[in-house]
Amino acid sequence: MDNNTYEGGKLMLEHGNITSKLKQVMNNIREATDGKVSIHGQPYATVGLRVKCLRQVLGSLITIKSEMINVNEKSVTFKSYVYLNDIGFHEGQILLSEGYAHKSFEDVKPFLKPSIIEFCQTSSVGRALGFLGLIGDTEAIPSAEEMLLGGATIDANTITSNKQSGKKGKGGEDAFAN
Repeated sequence: MDNNTYEGGKLMLEHGNITSKLKQVMNNIREATDGKVSIHGQPYATVGLRVKCLRQVLGSLITIKSEMINVNEKSVTFKSYVYLNDIGFHEGQILLSEGYAHKSFEDVKPFLKPSIIEFCQTSSVGRALGFLGLIGDTEAIPSAEEMLLGGATIDANTITSNKQSGKKGKGGEDAFAN
């Protein structure tokens, strides 16, 4: 028997309700020193950081699904969903959030065109997480990746990563270099 129960209509997890767990995820994102970039002077959490913090707190209780809604020679559209795997009362999944992303090939920087499907999917996941309240240090829904796809550039010397490789952002083009 699992330790998840319903109390007053709220799913109670082993160590608290889902709201308190999501607040813990939000705090972890805000306190993170890696996985953020500065765009126009504002720190933006990457989708990778948001997912990492979500998994650290809720682990396999969360499922993230994406579907490609449309792809053609002009654009691509994704829709992503964030579910709580309800292993208690309903024994199913509870939809927590969803997000869309649409990218036009003509509006994307040339170096991103070969990866537009992956970036569009990442953007839709980021929007779903943003609508769930997992947004980082700003009140903005877009992730760092989405801001870059929209034409923003990274402020110099602001990329943080676990590797601390010494690479610096210059105009956004090396933002995701290894």
